[in-house]
Amino acid sequence: MTLNIGTWNSDGQIGTAEGTEALATWLREDQLDAVVLQHCLPNELTQEYVDLRARLGSMGYRLALFPYGDTDGRLDWYNLGMAVSEDRLIGDIALQRLGKDEDERAAGMGRAALRCALRDQILRHDGSVEDITVEVHGIHFDDRSEETRLGQQESLLRSMDASLRPIVAGDRNATYGTGVTDEGFRILGRIFGGVRPADPGRPVPPKYSLAWLRWAPHRLASVFQRLREMSSGVVMDTFTLNGFRDADPDHRTTMYRPIGTFGVPTAQVDGVLVGDGLEATAERRPRVSNGRHSRVVAHITALPLWPRQNQ
Repeated sequence: MTLNIGTWNSDGQIGTAEGTEALATWLREDQLDAVVLQHCLPNELTQEYVDLRARLGSMGYRLALFPYGDTDGRLDWYNLGMAVSEDRLIGDIALQRLGKDEDERAAGMGRAALRCALRDQILRHDGSVEDITVEVHGIHFDDRSEETRLGQQESLLRSMDASLRPIVAGDRNATYGTGVTDEGFRILGRIFGGVRPADPGRPVPPKYSLAWLRWAPHRLASVFQRLREMSSGVVMDTFTLNGFRDADPDHRTTMYRPIGTFGVPTAQVDGVLVGDGLEATAERRPRVSNGRHSRVVAHITALPLWPRQNQ
């Protein structure tokens, strides 16, 4: 059987009427078994969320939403979400916390991630059919610090059971570091490397004011220094070393810089990774309402493991 796993950084569109319609249409058209949803609006008591849960429930999906829960004082009030087909879901959608260091891990704190087990089947070499369980991990790694991303990644990898053929879907905020834009980000990061980044806790001055003109270079330094780290390739190399492969081996762009109704391609940060015993291909779906991220769906087939892989 084929599993269809999606990921969508909605940029705040989940929790709106338009987002509900876009998600419901995508679930139906691609027959998604599970989809990870980043940057969902908070406040699940709004009418939009009531309508969303009712709509997905009528389609046979269960929806889970949890606050990001960062512990560094960042005002990140979005939710991380996951919608899963009831026909495939085993048990419930579980919350896990990706601690960026040993202290956070010991305290059960850190950035939210979601996990669910799905039922699947494989055709064995002798022609028999075997029921198996596949585990999907939904993530949205931190976008500000490579050190934090690597800590969250370590938490994620520690939590995995390789026998469940893990799948990682979400926004990694990291690239493979091999593209032309990656090199551009690294050059700009070096150019602005000596400029003090803007203080994220201070309000943005009125646009084009004298204060804004003084603030702008520091804001650019913040952006380009972060992009330089995101394009280092270290996070994705670590996934590769741990046996994960990208469902899109061409690493096509999924993040854009909207300019008017157009989007300037920047990098591949969203996607689906699969481990041993899984074969996958990925497709991109168009951005919704000029959002910054493409939606990604991976079509995944479980393969029989040869005896030597079971040892």
